[in-house]
Amino acid sequence: MVFHVNYWEGYTNPLANTPSDTTGHYIFKLSDDNLSIEAIFSGFRSASFEYPDTNNTIIKSITPLIGELYNDDSSLSYQIKLRKPIGIKVFTLENPTRIILDSQIRVL
Repeated sequence: MVFHVNYWEGYTNPLANTPSDTTGHYIFKLSDDNLSIEAIFSGFRSASFEYPDTNNTIIKSITPLIGELYNDDSSLSYQIKLRKPIGIKVFTLENPTRIILDSQIRVL
């Protein structure tokens, strides 16, 4: 799964919604049962993600977590529900800046 980090300084900014040159801070929390992930991105206000069709992947659904309970005005959060328990690895790529969530099915 790929998260694209975008600039955001308002719709009148010429760089708004274009790829950022930094990733900001991010945390991926895997649930105790390894069936969901909470992704938290801080330091930017705009991002998008891409992943294969959820009917053919380990990902069951992705839901933005909205509201003050989850975020301030410079962060984004998502809940990713999974079909099977997994392990995860997260890393970044540059040009353009991306955060990669890589998964491996866990044998329990």
